[in-house]
Parts: sequence; structure tokens; C-alpha cells
Amino acid sequence: MLRAVGPNDDACVFEPTNTALASGLYDVSSRVGYVLAPVLRNNLLARTTSGSNTGVEDGELRLEPDVDVTIHLSDAVDALVPSDVPRSYAVVVATDSLAPDSETAMPINVMTEELADALPAAVDPFDSSQARVDVVFRATRAGNSGKRVGVIDSRTYSFPLSLCNGCLVTACECDAAGSCVEGTEDYAGSCEGQDPSEEVTFTCRSDDPDADASTGSSPEDTSDTSDTSDTSDTSDTSG
Repeated sequence: MLRAVGPNDDACVFEPTNTALASGLYDVSSRVGYVLAPVLRNNLLARTTSGSNTGVEDGELRLEPDVDVTIHLSDAVDALVPSDVPRSYAVVVATDSLAPDSETAMPINVMTEELADALPAAVDPFDSSQARVDVVFRATRAGNSGKRVGVIDSRTYSFPLSLCNGCLVTACECDAAGSCVEGTEDYAGSCEGQDPSEEVTFTCRSDDPDADASTGSSPEDTSDTSDTSDTSDTSDTSG
């Protein structure tokens, strides 16, 4: 594994030539998990083989279906995540082939559904927390000429990940107190809830079509509130 790359600006698509990430940012309130895209490289060279009609390139690597993932949470967050939620697990991936002397980005969600659901209660909305994700891929090499089969482990790839709670919300339906109604949030980034490429600004939405877009509240009443008390002539008309 060479590096991790971020998604395209306009779509949640990962390519080996995308901008490399030194670290990531994940908003736990999205509950969708963090998609990490390591760039995998096959350093084997293409070789001409004889005596085989399988059509399989001798230097090809086939990914194994399980990727080992371990997440290391801060002590404060780890203490608030239930102990029965695994911190180490296998993530299932497609058994793609890596051609000799080639690179590919392999996006995987490094969080289980259980962990993604537990993190919002463990990360303070007014703070952030640091985590680290360790990932190991495996691949099988089949040598056509000698019928050799071997499993190759990648080096352990460690990726720093900052966790926040609500910092990437760009808009939501707001209740009377100005808080987001759960499930109505929009998130920054082409992969919503992680690694935004743009500055994050927040807007409350409202069901009121005349609401102020910046706050979600109705605009100030501009109706005429001048004094409408009776101004009829009350001068003394007595004789």
C-alpha cells in the first residue's frame, strides 16, 4: 500500500491519481462510517509463460476477500463505546485482480454498522477526537508455469482519523430551539460526512416557504404597525 487518496470533488469516486490524504476527518453524526481508499500497487512484472492456456498473467495478484481492520479510539471515546462493539474485524471486499506493475485505489468502509451507530453518543458535539485505523490487505499470486500459489500480506497501513460530531453538517431542518432534527442533515463533501474539499457553512432549513434561509426562522413581520387608534375630531363642540 502506497498512500490513501481522497474522493473526487464532484463525486464519491476514488482514483489512484486523486489527492493524497495525510489524515482524514469523519463526522460521526452521519452514522455511515468512513470510506478509506488506500492505493494498492503490484510491483511484480509481466512475464511470458509457456505451457499454460489459462489466460492468467503470471504476475497477476488476486485480492483475498477479507481485509483486516483495527480502529484505535482515544481513551475517552473508547470508554463510552460499548465493550461488545468490536474494534478489530474483517471487511469483505471483491476479489479484484491487480495487473503486474499497476496501481489501483481500493475504497473500503473501515467502520462496522455497530461502531458507526455507537460513535455519536461517544464523541462530544463541541469537541473532536483522534483515532487511528490500521488496515492489512492480502492477495494471492498464482504462478502459471510452476503452479505455485502463495498468499502475500501487505504492510500494515496506519491512517490518522479525526472524529467530530456535527462539524460537517451544512444544512438541516431545525426545531424551535435551533437544533437539527435527526435524519434531516446534509453533509459537506462528495462522500457526505467525510473529508470536505470546500469550506463548511451551516444553514437551517424550514418548512415555512417564507423563512429566512440563514436561520430557518420566519422573516420579521413587515406589516404596518403604526398607531391606528381613533383619530376622529374630539374637540369640544358644546355651546
